Amino acid sequence: MAAATSAPPHPESTWSHRKIAAQVACTVFAAISPSQVGRILADLNLKPRRVRGWLTRRDTPDFWQRAADVCNLYLSTPEGAVVLSVGEKTAIAARSRRHPGQAPRPGRIARQEFEYRRHGTSSLVAALDVRSGQILTETITRMPAGS
Repeated sequence: MAAATSAPPHPESTWSHRKIAAQVACTVFAAISPSQVGRILADLNLKPRRVRGWLTRRDTPDFWQRAADVCNLYLSTPEGAVVLSVGEKTAIAARSRRHPGQAPRPGRIARQEFEYRRHGTSSLVAALDVRSGQILTETITRMPAGS
């Protein structure tokens, strides 16, 4: 339990059953198998490979007032004004499969080759015109190094 609840050795970011078994073997005089580690962790309801992130929000005293102002702007757009809500999704991997998938047949599920080709990354920037509902997009493509 001590190994599973401590930080894994560098450069690892999470523990696996195999890594915990190796760590225990280094610190205790008895060997333990990865499957035994899994059973022990299951009995203790410990899941060292699962990680939940969190975001610490800055303590901005006027946050809720500012949020209300933005919502009111969306709900009551001033006449003649253009109000855009802008968002971005950066570094989207542009990939394509090396081979086409195979359709399902009786007794066999659909199949898909796991290999793919990289075509760089794309970033998508989108803006919603709050008044008209029109969506404006711009795609920025970056080719992989050496292309």
